[in-house]
Amino acid sequence: MAKETDTAAVESTRGAGAGGSGGGASRFNFFTIFLVIACGVLAVQVFFLASENRRLKAELGAMPAQRDPGLDLKPGDTLGALTLIDEQGRVERLGAEGRPTLAFLYSDTCGVCDMIKPAWRRLADQLDGDALRAIAISLDMEAEPADHATDPPPAPVHRVRDVVTELLPSIRMVPATVLLDSRGEVLHVWWGLLTDEQEGAALQAALAAADPE
Repeated sequence: MAKETDTAAVESTRGAGAGGSGGGASRFNFFTIFLVIACGVLAVQVFFLASENRRLKAELGAMPAQRDPGLDLKPGDTLGALTLIDEQGRVERLGAEGRPTLAFLYSDTCGVCDMIKPAWRRLADQLDGDALRAIAISLDMEAEPADHATDPPPAPVHRVRDVVTELLPSIRMVPATVLLDSRGEVLHVWWGLLTDEQEGAALQAALAAADPE
């Protein structure tokens, strides 16, 4: 009887050992499968990132080189031949008006342009008249203003018939305040927001252009 009990105990021990080995193998197989799946996911991500890198390099290569600062609008340049279209659809040449012009260059997508409009409004209120006119020139591609444009410029709005070729190459930024003589030649350019000193200088320069004597 005792011998049979000892034999049963040995068999039980062997079974337990075999069960433990089976559990270890099962855990090993699960880890291997997990590792294979993780490597596959990583390989897909690497392939995707490499494709995106090639795409971005191609786009950057297709972009034009950094613009030449020498093309920036400056005193002495002429915009007299610039073709403008007013809000009624009438076409005119900027230099055909025969009087000096204070032009406010802006875009409806430019948040800073809204910040300069009070200064432009003060200038327009003091300058627009028979001797000098104030106009706003939109650099937007679309004929209609953007939906979010809530504060219109303080001067009649004009757009450029072909803004990409006629004006954009010479514009460093918007907003820009440009004073032109009666022939459309640039007298002064103020880029960005106007300080109090620049606003005063623009007023004096415009008054001088309107009354050269």
